[in-house]
Amino acid sequence: MKIADLQGARIAVLGLGLEGQAVLQALGRKLPGQTLHVHCEQAPQADQLAQLHNAQLHVGPFAAAGLDSYDVLIKSPGISLYHAAIVQATAAGVAMTSGSNIWFSERAHERVIAITGTKGKSTTAALTAHLLRSAGLQVQLAGNIGVPLISLLDASADAWVLELSSFQIADLRATIEVAVLLSLFDEHLDWHRGASQYRADKLRLLAMARRKVLIASSLRDSIAGELPPQTVATIEYFGAETSAWQIADQQLLHSDGRCLSTAGLALRGRHNLLNACAALTIADSWAITEAQLQRGLLSFTPLAHRLQTVAQNARWTFVNDSIATTPMATVMAWQALAGEKICLIAGGFDRGLSWDVLLDELIDHPPHALFGLPDTGAALVQALQQRLQHNGQNQPAGGLCAVASLQEAFQRLPEPSDAGLTVLLSPGAASFSQFRNFEQRGATFADLAQAMIRGESG
Repeated sequence: MKIADLQGARIAVLGLGLEGQAVLQALGRKLPGQTLHVHCEQAPQADQLAQLHNAQLHVGPFAAAGLDSYDVLIKSPGISLYHAAIVQATAAGVAMTSGSNIWFSERAHERVIAITGTKGKSTTAALTAHLLRSAGLQVQLAGNIGVPLISLLDASADAWVLELSSFQIADLRATIEVAVLLSLFDEHLDWHRGASQYRADKLRLLAMARRKVLIASSLRDSIAGELPPQTVATIEYFGAETSAWQIADQQLLHSDGRCLSTAGLALRGRHNLLNACAALTIADSWAITEAQLQRGLLSFTPLAHRLQTVAQNARWTFVNDSIATTPMATVMAWQALAGEKICLIAGGFDRGLSWDVLLDELIDHPPHALFGLPDTGAALVQALQQRLQHNGQNQPAGGLCAVASLQEAFQRLPEPSDAGLTVLLSPGAASFSQFRNFEQRGATFADLAQAMIRGESG
């Protein structure tokens, strides 16, 4: 659906977050004078209200909003496609679109690389854009990484690198050049109404690629029967010994003999080396020299809240991995820091995800201490305690307890030994019970860590 198709239509914009604000701004420019209606189930915050301009705001449950009285709904990604009121409205004949769909309708022939995965997509998208920019290309980085596509309607680029969430893919209508799938495990089950729908919505992206689909080699068997039948692009698996780019000791090797050193690479963990393999495979579509790739790889600054060292001295190292909102993501962080003496802070909003994969890791490689945050941290602490007792293993020397807050976790940190301690915030859960989002949670952790370091040095 193009913007011209919206001329004169009765339009409801659902949600007033970043995406909803970008839609209002774009339509305000392109359709001046047209009345827009904004529907939010919860009252917007003051900074969001400032973006309304001349749009009419309606606050209240969608079920009572009369959505079926509109011609078009423009839905923000955070609002579930499967919300009963939205399903009812579309069944009644109301057209539905999104900011991303409008962009793709207007810019159908752009060179687009779309990257998704339960985890890793932000890092891989940012690294891909950085590698291409380092080689002199004009690149737009957008999507779920904080830049709504519709805000770039009039921008130009040699390449568009998009991070796309399952929320955005579920109703996406697009043709892209390359689709990338990095990982796939249970997440956002409430939004998608179950694990099978989450996987199906995520995998929809693969059918939109016209040239190439890149999939992590670890997923080859697990998704073999789930690939969309409409997938026509060439499928290539990255990260295996037979892949174009692969990991070998402290190097990234290409099948053509190119070799990139990872010494000095700011990204930590094998999972991030696999993300680098994906980014390098994408970069192969351009004539980029080995020297340019090496410089780009080593000059990349990791994104915040992703295994980010936020404070450090001889006794303490504080690592912010607040982005870890599933137990599997915490496992990846745990493995990336293997060999360090770690005090783990985990737990958060309960979305019904099992802790078993993390518990297995913590049994094999026990923490020095574990502090469980509300709402799920107490259950994690209890489960680990029971497993250790059942196996006849010692309890963590630094403590194993549920806490009410990050502040209490810091108060209970054990005294470091001569070798020092690493304090890792990798919650394995969403932040909503105590924080607005994972960024606020990570920022709070960083503030506490830096205050503690300042207190020791003062």
